[in-house]
Amino acid sequence: MNNSNTTDEFDVEVLAEKIWRINVRVFRKLTLPIRLLLANKKRFMLFTAIALVAAVVGRYTLPATYKSSFVIKPANPTELFYIGMLSDLNLMIKDENVSDVAKSLKIDEQTAEQIKKIETVVVFKNDFRKDTITGVDVHVYLSNPRLIEAVQNAIVNTYLDGSVYYQKLEQTHREELFALEEQVKNSIHENDSLKKVVIASAQPRGGSGFVYGQPIDPSKVYEIGIELNRRLISLKSAEKYLENFVVAKPGIVRLKPWFPRLIILLPVCLILSWSVCIYLNYKNP
Repeated sequence: MNNSNTTDEFDVEVLAEKIWRINVRVFRKLTLPIRLLLANKKRFMLFTAIALVAAVVGRYTLPATYKSSFVIKPANPTELFYIGMLSDLNLMIKDENVSDVAKSLKIDEQTAEQIKKIETVVVFKNDFRKDTITGVDVHVYLSNPRLIEAVQNAIVNTYLDGSVYYQKLEQTHREELFALEEQVKNSIHENDSLKKVVIASAQPRGGSGFVYGQPIDPSKVYEIGIELNRRLISLKSAEKYLENFVVAKPGIVRLKPWFPRLIILLPVCLILSWSVCIYLNYKNP
């Protein structure tokens, strides 16, 4: 019985020792890059200083890129063709097709060269359900931040709203409004004619005295007239907003560069510098 207990205790100790050895091996492998990095303290300090200097120099010498954004909302939320048009424009910018970008936006090539990238972020009515698109947040990356207004107008008014497709939509909408306006004007003219009907509805009946029939209620006539005039005013107001797109939030001039930024360059430079340091310490301990 004692031999059995001794064997069990021995097996547990052996198992615990094996687990410990495995953990030590795993820990040593995981910490190998750090140990290699710190194996040569002078080399580590040298490469860290090089990374810091490189990050600072890059911050002030690399070409600056500025980021701004504006939000556009379509007149018809179900019409999403413009999102594909923005994607095509971004592809031309990525391909550095400056001449086609300038032609599409109707700007000079010097201004087109300042556009480095555009991104579109869809704005949903409900961020959780994401079933209804209310607009698009357009992010523009420029070499010259003061061009944001010109680029915004070129994208919205020239490239999108001025396209053949959206011009046809605007013309169709304009014709529909004009037809409705004519119908309302005709209805107002007919409603004004009801005054004569109200007067004519009072006719004598029978042979003795006057017995009047029930006339049209004048208040109803005026109520209809007021409602028709309201509709006419509403239609005339709608003519001012026939554009296919509305800039809900215009872009602003951002003078702080989006890139290069020290907070981005420093980690990148440190990772690259330390990687070289680890390699050298591994080859030449």
